[in-house]
Amino acid sequence: MVHLLISGKVLLPVQRLVSLTSLVLRLIYAPSLSQTTYFRRITRSASCADVNSNVLTVTVNPSLSNNTIAASQTICSGSTPAALTGSTPAGGNGTYTYAWK
Repeated sequence: MVHLLISGKVLLPVQRLVSLTSLVLRLIYAPSLSQTTYFRRITRSASCADVNSNVLTVTVNPSLSNNTIAASQTICSGSTPAALTGSTPAGGNGTYTYAWK
């Protein structure tokens, strides 16, 4: 039997929340989180002592905002593109990276 411990409260037994895929144990937790939450797996057997996992901390960061770039541009072969400009993002964890997609 598997239970989840969330912020100090044991939930009812869960069976479909834990799955083994590609040798990686995943927790599937449907409700969205609005604050930092702690999870711990407790495995119980009728004849054995409880086995507790390490605590998993899920940190909820503020929503990302103000993350826009300047207007699109067409870049032709051999031409120099205009500088990429945009707003300074806010929210998240404060570390921002950019990637071309």
